[in-house]
Amino acid sequence: MMFLLVSYVIYQHYVPVKVKQQSLSLSNDDEAVILDLRSYQDAAKEPFEDACNIPYPYIKRHYHQLPSRHLYVIAPDWVSKNVSIRFLKRKGLNVKGYSIMNDFS
Repeated sequence: MMFLLVSYVIYQHYVPVKVKQQSLSLSNDDEAVILDLRSYQDAAKEPFEDACNIPYPYIKRHYHQLPSRHLYVIAPDWVSKNVSIRFLKRKGLNVKGYSIMNDFS
């Protein structure tokens, strides 16, 4: 039983989601919503125009505020990207792409 639990946690966090990495220029998709999962401080330092900033720890509380259009996710790291996109897809949202933005890239 413990093996299954550990396997599930590893899968949720480290197995990549099947969503394409995209550049942040979304000129071909005017209907898209950009969801910024970085902390408020990181998003303020390096803002992205018209992005909806909901930090990763708050996504479960505030996902219902997102419109049901195409979503592009800006994540601070690979783990929060994987966990967040899996969660959003489970809730029926249409995630089309992602980008990783952190202090190390």
